[in-house]
Amino acid sequence: MKVRVSDDDGGYADTVVPITVSQEDALVTYSGVNFAFTPATSNIATVQLRATVQDITAAFPGLDPDGGDIRNATVTFINRDTNTVIAANVPVSLLNSADPLTGVATYNWNVDIGSTAASQSVTVGIVVNNYYTRDSALDNTLITVSRPLDGFITGGGYIVNKKSGGLLAGAVGERTNFGFNVKYSKTGSPQGNVNIIVRSYCNPDGTRSNTLHVYQIKSTAISWLATQQDAAGNGYASFEAKCNVQDITNPKNVISVIGGLTLDLTVTDGGQGSSSTIPDSIGFTVWRGNELWYSSDWDGSKTIEDILGGGDLDYNDHEFSFTNIIQRTTVPEPGTYALMFAGLGVMGFIARRRRQ
Repeated sequence: MKVRVSDDDGGYADTVVPITVSQEDALVTYSGVNFAFTPATSNIATVQLRATVQDITAAFPGLDPDGGDIRNATVTFINRDTNTVIAANVPVSLLNSADPLTGVATYNWNVDIGSTAASQSVTVGIVVNNYYTRDSALDNTLITVSRPLDGFITGGGYIVNKKSGGLLAGAVGERTNFGFNVKYSKTGSPQGNVNIIVRSYCNPDGTRSNTLHVYQIKSTAISWLATQQDAAGNGYASFEAKCNVQDITNPKNVISVIGGLTLDLTVTDGGQGSSSTIPDSIGFTVWRGNELWYSSDWDGSKTIEDILGGGDLDYNDHEFSFTNIIQRTTVPEPGTYALMFAGLGVMGFIARRRRQ
């Protein structure tokens, strides 16, 4: 900006004063659907992506006491797995007309899982643009879309870390997202995939970090699967898989951490019968031999399951589906049996249930 300064005697001088205009900082929380089924006769499910967007003043007024209007922000949803845009420049509307600091952006995403896949999990990122800025892997979420077929277990959602353990222990109060599907192939072998996102203040060697890291645990190699249903209609399942870990804290610089780890996953699918009072819950444990790399909730000797979404199970994005699994189990080693029944609970069979 050009400025002229003059005095009473008519003298003056011109100067140029630079003005820097910076984008406002924003905060983002994913608040949409995490899990959906396709129609029985289609490959495509419509998933409503939703991001709650806040001016940083809403949460940290001491950092920036001068809040703006969050409607001046736009949101881009991005597929982090392929680095492709799902929807760009989605407008933000206010949740409350009296509060200009908090808004929401929604987009109905048609997810095509193809003609052969039983299920697909996608890592979705949220980028804030226009007058505001935010682009962090901390805001990533997992969207799982499954076909309503017989003979497999599937689920998607998140848990809130309480007592996570291991070298990559999750930060207390942060979300751990997950998506999975496992089924038996025609030859009787289990197959499927698992995708887990962990937020941790730990470096890969277990030392404390000042940075909140985002680690992704993935597997497509399922070793065994076991399931069971009890008299109240509750379903229990456990499976083991080989997995690898990546540091995805910087979406533009994904770092491979380690491969060849063992992932143990257990789930409880609360039945829909009147005699069932058990909510859906899940637990993950990652081992490298006898070295504990990650536990979703470690009680000092084993992983215990956590209720999904911190206990809020009234939404379609927090559910499992165990669909007519044939009662058979790929035989684990003897030591695995001890782990299954002593630490991971009862396994077996459950028929399909649908949320009403």
